[in-house]
Amino acid sequence: MGPMRPTAACWLFFLALLPGCGPKRPREDPSDIRPIEVNGPRIDFPRRGFSVEVPQGWLKGEGDKFVRLQSPSSDPDQYAITVNILAEPIPEYVRTNEEYIEMGMELMRASFEDFHLLGSAPDRISDTPAIASLFSHKDKGQDLKVLSYAFLAGGRGYIISCRSSADDFPRYRELFAGVAKSVRLR
Repeated sequence: MGPMRPTAACWLFFLALLPGCGPKRPREDPSDIRPIEVNGPRIDFPRRGFSVEVPQGWLKGEGDKFVRLQSPSSDPDQYAITVNILAEPIPEYVRTNEEYIEMGMELMRASFEDFHLLGSAPDRISDTPAIASLFSHKDKGQDLKVLSYAFLAGGRGYIISCRSSADDFPRYRELFAGVAKSVRLR
């Protein structure tokens, strides 16, 4: 991304302030979504523009912005083993997966304690170019590892975020990738 003209920078600043002008709504946290039992392996989310295959026995929940899939074997004393899927409208100035993921990385660096990007590579979700990233961070004192896929499709930005404690992550990495790769866009 090249240098911004002053006019574009002013618009970006204005857009950043705009959400604060309306009624105050707390930012949705996927961990606040209470999942329920799933009926069937493939679940359709027409309003969000995708379907996903859910591992047998997993739970699902839906909030304003996120779909949350959670392992029922999550230890209550550990961070829940989850796949969170965000489908959001994107600003017109975001045109590439690289621009979209950079926006997300800036937010994560600012929001997550001890954030480290461990690697990223091109990938595909539902025959759509995506960027797969692996990162770590802390939440409530626990070390977490996250496999994330970000991509643009149909005027939306999608982020599939698969997370668990750093200790549990090696056991779930293949399952996480399988759930992400099962996403089908409508």
